[in-house]
Amino acid sequence: MAKSAGNTNKKMVGVDTTAFTPKVQPPKNMTKDGKMIWKSIVEMIPNENIMPSDFPLMESYCETMVQFRRATQQINIEGAIIDDKLSPAAVWMDKCSARLATLAAKLRLAPNARKELVSTHGKTQKSISTTPLGKLLNG
Repeated sequence: MAKSAGNTNKKMVGVDTTAFTPKVQPPKNMTKDGKMIWKSIVEMIPNENIMPSDFPLMESYCETMVQFRRATQQINIEGAIIDDKLSPAAVWMDKCSARLATLAAKLRLAPNARKELVSTHGKTQKSISTTPLGKLLNG
């Protein structure tokens, strides 16, 4: 009786590969702080809600948030008004704030965008603010 090359009676453990989809990683050229913001956002969003065409917007959003936070830190140190004028940090923070609002709407991160429709696992349903992203962004 010849030996078989392998045991064909062993059962293979089934792994549902659709249950786990790796999260989209930030671009390598981003700052460390920008990457941290990217990762915190994509952890809250189902993968099907992030398209490759969104990546440049996401990168811009994250890096703008870094600049917004740095401007805020500078304002906390020197104040928003210097010599009876808005400080450069206050002006920059205002510009970043406007850009963040625009990008958040385009990326469906803004509260009004989340109230419209949210895709979850290929099914479209009415959004509710009790989703993990809604909780994070709405406080």
